[in-house]
Formats: sequence, C-alpha cells, structure tokens
Amino acid sequence: MLTRSRYLPDETLHSFIFRICLINGEEQFSDVTNHNVQWLKNLQLNVRTIKYFAGYSDLDLLILMRNSWQAIKSTTIFDNPVEYMSEINTLLRKQPLARRGTHNYPLKYCIDCIRESIKNIGFGYFKSSWHYELAGYCFIHNKALTHFKRNINMQPHEILKTILRGEHPAGSYSLIPNKNSTIEKTSLIYSNKIKSIELSFNNEDYIYIADCLKAEIKNFIRTCTVDLPKMALISDTFNKTKIKKPYKEGYLFQDNVLAKIIQCFFTVNFEPFITFWQKNAAKKIVYCGSVKTKDIFEFLFIYQNTDKCNRCEYFSCPVKHHYIEDAELNL
Repeated sequence: MLTRSRYLPDETLHSFIFRICLINGEEQFSDVTNHNVQWLKNLQLNVRTIKYFAGYSDLDLLILMRNSWQAIKSTTIFDNPVEYMSEINTLLRKQPLARRGTHNYPLKYCIDCIRESIKNIGFGYFKSSWHYELAGYCFIHNKALTHFKRNINMQPHEILKTILRGEHPAGSYSLIPNKNSTIEKTSLIYSNKIKSIELSFNNEDYIYIADCLKAEIKNFIRTCTVDLPKMALISDTFNKTKIKKPYKEGYLFQDNVLAKIIQCFFTVNFEPFITFWQKNAAKKIVYCGSVKTKDIFEFLFIYQNTDKCNRCEYFSCPVKHHYIEDAELNL
C-alpha cells in the first residue's frame, strides 16, 4: 500500500515530484529537469511514477504548482476562468508531452536553507522563492542564491540528490549582486505576481463574463436610449493616453476598455445596466477538477441560460467543455 508523503507549504511541485520519486527509488524518472539541469516549465508525470501521486487532490496539486509559479489564475474579466487547470490536466495526462520550444528555469538554491531543513525535519527541499524566475537572493541568510551549471560527469537526478543532501555539486557558483538594487527590483516584481499566484479558486471578488454575454453588453451600449455615464478612461498603452469617448464602436472591441466601462456601470449603479444585468446575466458554477470534477470550480456569467449554448458560436467557451450548475446570483 502506497503511503501519502506530506509536502511543505513553500515547496515547489518540481521539488515534491523529485522527492517522492527519490523515496521510491525512481528518481531518474522524475522528469523535472532537462539534460542541462534546468527546471522544466511544463511538467508531466512519468508513467512509471504517476501511481505515487494517486492520493493527492486537485487542490494539493494546484498549491504545489503555484509554488512553482505556474497555473496562475487570470484576473481579466473576459478570460477563461478555468484555463489554469489545463496545466494540472497536462501533469496527469498519459499521452507523451511535446516539449519543443518549452521555456525552462535555472536551478537555484540556498545550501544553508537546505542544511537547516535536513536538521529540523529530516530532509531538504527546493523552495518556491528560489524558483521565481528573477530570484537571486536568500533573505533568510542574506546571501546570493547558488546557481548550477551543467556537469557532464553527473546525471541530472544525481545533481538534485547531491543538493538535497546539503552538498554543492561540482559546477555550482554564486553571483554576487549589488545587494540594494537587486533586492528592490526583485521584491517589487515578486509582490505584483504573488497577488495572482495566491488567488484562490472560486474567488468571487473577480467576475468572469462569457463571450455570449459580452456580445449582449456591447449591444446594450449601442442601443441604450438614455445618456450613458460620462467617463474619461486612461488607456493601457505605454503613453497612458486619455480615452475621451469610450463608447465609440472602435473601443467596444477593446476588451480592456469594455471591462472598464462595465466596472463604471457597477460603480455608479447605472440603473438601466443593472436592470439589464439582473435580467440577462446568469451565474454558473464551472467545475474543472482533474482528479475529482467538483473539487475545483469557478464562477462564470453567461447570457440568460444554457438552453442557448447549443447554438452558440463561441467554441472555446468553458461551458462547452465542463460540467456546470446554476449559482446564486448576488451581483
């Protein structure tokens, strides 16, 4: 009977997969790095080792994957709210994964953190903060992270084993950054990205609108018989120009402008739009779990009801590819 090993709150998916494979004596099949010992961005469990992960839920895998700075949930109103779960599907799929053109991440670590982990909990692991693409510094020990350059005399899994024993493999080196400037730049970018990577599923602070409802909102704006709220928007372009007439037809096809218009309608409580929304916006639960369908879900607003979905021309809509249920409309 397979036992369920625990993962650490700040452990990456890459680290956990390798540790589980190492525990079971199949570390050479962990498939978490390429031949140059760089972390792979797109992971897929090896057919030999996938059985060791059968006891883990969608939420377990999602936490670990986000610790590897992946499966990031979009906060854009017209994006597919369940798109991030495709990375969990890829992880568990049995068909071979084509890795051509895949972006990889450099292997970085703090040997002092690993040695302390071995001392305190009995094993070492790779932390999420090291996996971040621009990370270069350990704030716990006030030192630059150690990088690894390929050693042709060692296999990738042997190199990872060496590091997790608390030893530097041959080919390790540290970059000595300008401490003040590097920390400031990295922490700012880190804080911006951490907001979306920690965003829980089914978070109702963000709404997602399907293409069918978006099309009807455009028609509402075009045909509204009362004066629309006056607003002056700032564009998302580099020069941040003012958009003085956001209701012009050309702007309605720009998702970022349309999203700001909708936000304005709600903010000023524009009564004709609120009436339109209450009549036509149907809130649905979109279940998207890979291990168990209902373990992970998001909310999506569609136009009226699913009886129109068979005639819908938006084939990428998540409603067409997932099990859905009605949700209570509280907006």
